[in-house]
Amino acid sequence: GSLDLAAEVSIPARSMMESKKGGIMKRLIILDGIQDPGNLGTLLRTALGLGWDGAFLLKNTCDPFNQKAIRAARGACFRLPL
Repeated sequence: GSLDLAAEVSIPARSMMESKKGGIMKRLIILDGIQDPGNLGTLLRTALGLGWDGAFLLKNTCDPFNQKAIRAARGACFRLPL
């Protein structure tokens, strides 16, 4: 099959510990070794839904901007500081 490009967006750039609300992040989800992009997207979507301030991805965690992760996150990877 062919792959059609629906949208092209840039990866958000933010200070590592700066909250979108201003000030220091207080509630972070720290993810280490999440290899399945679907699981990563679901965790990011859940963190955003619970009102967490951001996510910190450690080594061996898959790319949050992987196509499957983006689908599972339902856009949370663009709204939650990573």
